[in-house]
Amino acid sequence: MIGADFSNDSDITVLFNGQPFHANPAALLYADQALLQHLAGSKYTLAAANHPLPQSVQAKIKADAQNGFDAASFSYSGNIMFGFSFLAASFVVFLITERSR
Repeated sequence: MIGADFSNDSDITVLFNGQPFHANPAALLYADQALLQHLAGSKYTLAAANHPLPQSVQAKIKADAQNGFDAASFSYSGNIMFGFSFLAASFVVFLITERSR
C-alpha cells in the first residue's frame, strides 16, 4: 500500500509500507511519475525494474531461521497428522464392525 501527499509545490511526502522490499522504490516511482505527468504531460512515463542481488549463504540461513523452519516444528506437525489419521481410523473400525452384525 502506497500513498503520497502533495501539500505544496516544493514538498512531496511519499507513504509506503516498509515490510515488502519492493514498496519503497514502487512508491517513489509512482510519485515521480505523477509529478512528471503533471509537469510534462501524459505522454511521458517512467518505468523501473528491481533485480536484487543474490543472497549469501549466511543471509539464506538467517532468513530460513527467521521464517520459522526448524526440525522440531516439522516433527510436531508430522506427529499430529499421524495421530489424527489413527483417530479417524479408529472411528472407521467401529462402523465396519457395527455393519457386520
